[in-house]
Amino acid sequence: ALEAGALVLADRGVCCIDEFGSIRKEDRTAVLEAMEQQTISVAKAGIVCRLKSRTTVVAVMNPKGALYTQHETLAQNTGIDTPLLSRFDLIFIMLDNVTSDNRRDENVASFLLQRSIQQGAGYDAPRSGAGRIKSSSSSPDGRWSIEKLRNYISVVREKFRPSLHPDAAELLERYYRECRAAAADPLAAGGPVPVTVRFLESLVRLTQAHARLLYRDEATLADACAAVLLTICTVHGLHMEQDRSLWEDPVLSNFPRGEDADREFRVRQGRLLERFGMRDRLGDDSGDGGGERRGRCRGFRRRLQSAAPRCRRGAHP
Repeated sequence: ALEAGALVLADRGVCCIDEFGSIRKEDRTAVLEAMEQQTISVAKAGIVCRLKSRTTVVAVMNPKGALYTQHETLAQNTGIDTPLLSRFDLIFIMLDNVTSDNRRDENVASFLLQRSIQQGAGYDAPRSGAGRIKSSSSSPDGRWSIEKLRNYISVVREKFRPSLHPDAAELLERYYRECRAAAADPLAAGGPVPVTVRFLESLVRLTQAHARLLYRDEATLADACAAVLLTICTVHGLHMEQDRSLWEDPVLSNFPRGEDADREFRVRQGRLLERFGMRDRLGDDSGDGGGERRGRCRGFRRRLQSAAPRCRRGAHP
């Protein structure tokens, strides 16, 4: 009998893989095919077929020997070949460095202890009978429930196919050229992952995804800035970033709320555009204003309320 594996069962959804460095070589080949061609080829017991695997892969692993060596490449630290590594749009290196600042240790300890003491604390969502997540539309502090967020993502991923605004395309091109030049520098020979055309395709996908998130059919300069700022915090920015003021450690970064988040984004966006000589484009991009962005948020919340009943139950984000 032919049974579908995790990547096939996660078609049009998300497949999370723990201990990614421990999977067998033949399984890595299957993951590479799924991420490259969106299919899984099967030739077993006289059955030859190709199954669809249009899935998003989220993988976590430890470096070889549980120690990350700064002067080695990412392929050497992980034991995973570069062709497979280059298929991931975002790669974050999360190092547990011991510092004199005890705030992170205090936050981690408090988070784990609260989960053990208080029911529903941490990332545990309140649940009703049969283990199902409660369907309340939002929490007292205004955050959406998991079900409402799932419904919204299901709507926007089917509704929108954003096209790139010329200013957004120009910013992605300039950042791509900068990364290519940095990778060609002999002093940067120990770079983590080669910068190829696939890297530019990843930037385009991230920009379009941000536009969908804001319920737009056009990816603006603000969406491109969000994609570049996110990429700067990955392994590429760790090794190539010239202006360290734009890089943030993913382990130590915090997430401001409300208007503070809009204000911080505008500041970082201004620094990024000034670096590429595009600061004058801010006024031409309708997606940059915090007030208009909040207006859009109110608009898509109203549209979500009417669209949510038509969403598929159990659809993956």
